[in-house]
Amino acid sequence: TVNAQCKAFTSPLNLDDAFSVAIDWATDRVFIADTARHQVYLFSSQGEELDSAKGFWFPNQLEVNNNKLYVADTNHHRLIALDISTDKLVKTDEEFDTRTENSRKLTEVWPSSFLLRPQQRWVINSKHDMSHGGIYIFDNDGIYSKKLHLPENADPFALLQIGQQVLITDFSLDRIYRYSLNGEYLGDFDSAILQKIQQGLTERRAHYAKLDSVFSILFAIALAGGFLLALYQQYQAQNELLAGQVSSQTAIDEPVLHWITPTNRFKALSYSMVLFVIALFCTLIVLLALHDFSLAEFFGNTWQIQLLVLILLLTSLLQLRYKIGITKNTLILHSPIKAKIVCPLNDIVFNEAFIIIGESTLRLDLLYKLFSASDIENHLYPVIKEAKQIDHIKRQTTFVTTLSAYIIQITIVCILTALFFYYGVLN
Repeated sequence: TVNAQCKAFTSPLNLDDAFSVAIDWATDRVFIADTARHQVYLFSSQGEELDSAKGFWFPNQLEVNNNKLYVADTNHHRLIALDISTDKLVKTDEEFDTRTENSRKLTEVWPSSFLLRPQQRWVINSKHDMSHGGIYIFDNDGIYSKKLHLPENADPFALLQIGQQVLITDFSLDRIYRYSLNGEYLGDFDSAILQKIQQGLTERRAHYAKLDSVFSILFAIALAGGFLLALYQQYQAQNELLAGQVSSQTAIDEPVLHWITPTNRFKALSYSMVLFVIALFCTLIVLLALHDFSLAEFFGNTWQIQLLVLILLLTSLLQLRYKIGITKNTLILHSPIKAKIVCPLNDIVFNEAFIIIGESTLRLDLLYKLFSASDIENHLYPVIKEAKQIDHIKRQTTFVTTLSAYIIQITIVCILTALFFYYGVLN
């Protein structure tokens, strides 16, 4: 019996995000891939840094073999070997591109794990999300031989040769596959102890997947509810503010000559689109239920699309709130979000494409979609012709100082920031 005790390296390691460790058992030297900083380090058994090598791009798995350190240089799409016969990391000419014609078509181009055999190199080429890749077999010179046939939805994670078989762990399906040295599938690895562990992992995975779906749905509902609540509160606040302003304006006391409202055709199209989306969504749910598909998984995986569709539908319905009232000296605008705007005719600004009424900018092409051409030409145009006309540059200068422009700018910044954190940091 050997009594062994673990202890920390004598000096703290200056690592950022290490993905892989390899040990040279003949010398007890330790090799670490500092993946996030694109370097590979060589340490003594006591934690003394002996050497480091740069020039990698997200190095992943490391493997020691015959005085060489093999590195899966993921974002350079290659398997490369370093000479470690001394306490230095020295680059060799032994390297090859792990991409094949078929792997490029399948977007399986990111080597993450590999297995070294006397005359073969087995490489896991992952897809863009570093999962659900394929396993490709090459010879020592990097000549492509074959691709393994994996079960459907397999997500190979690591390779290990035991005797005349190669074991492959599946991160997604919680399975371990057995393959011959020629790459033939021999079935799953059967072990009573591992079966209990795998079953427990599968149950935990399903449990957390359900929690993720539930919280995703709750987040979507909360976001949509917050959006509607904000619109309602803004509408109420602006109505209260307008109530105090209207009493001081004599123009509003004038009889309204004409109200321009959305056409029946536009209303019918808006309501039809909403009904069509609802019917399509209900039909999809029924089809998924009939095919025993998990509705929780469906809602959890597609909540972003559902939220986007909901926002588009609400935007379309809010367009129906547009209404323009014209008096002798005043134009009254009911917009989708803002409260009623009362604007004297001499304060209206327009050009060939836009009309600026107070803090609202209306596009003429949108007006023709909302209102009838006869209403616009017979009632709105005569009023607009008496307003102040500006060129395109002045119109842009006026627009960027409005509340709508600020809202658009803030929204774009929030979306870009969220995308940066999601794709650039979390993933």
